[in-house]
Amino acid sequence: MFKLKRLLVAGSAAVAAAAVVTALGVAAAPVVHDHAHFTTDPYATDLCGIPGTAVDTVVGQDLEYASGAFVSPGNVTELFTATASGKSVEWRMAGVVMGSAPADNGDGTATFLITVNGTSAIFKLPNGRVLVTDVGSITFAVTVDATTGDFISFAVVDINGPRPAGCAVIAAALT
Repeated sequence: MFKLKRLLVAGSAAVAAAAVVTALGVAAAPVVHDHAHFTTDPYATDLCGIPGTAVDTVVGQDLEYASGAFVSPGNVTELFTATASGKSVEWRMAGVVMGSAPADNGDGTATFLITVNGTSAIFKLPNGRVLVTDVGSITFAVTVDATTGDFISFAVVDINGPRPAGCAVIAAALT
């Protein structure tokens, strides 16, 4: 589950993290306080239906509480390169990721809510203009195997703020 949290990390100031901790009701000191700074190996993926390769760079913190709730301020940058054209776009996310304590579903799975507040996505040309900007908050329900922590599914449960349709602009930049 820690890998999933690291990939969902988004960046912000410690003041915002403190406010979030109070809102989650986890005023006690965290049982885990890690700093993450890593770059992934290239991996195959697609963006707006266009196949390509991506590399992610993640910088952030992970504050985990005894309940399983967590707060992760940070910053994620992804460089996506389209296989067919060789053209690239950058994706950036910065804000605070908050996760609830896992809830036992009674069927061998557990679900927790993850809320991302801040800049959900900025798609831009490398060293160039911004294509799409998305700010606000989005909440996902993530279900995992209660024993292994292996990912099972996620669903969007709440969206606040503008969510621009950007695939047409992004696809044009990649072709």
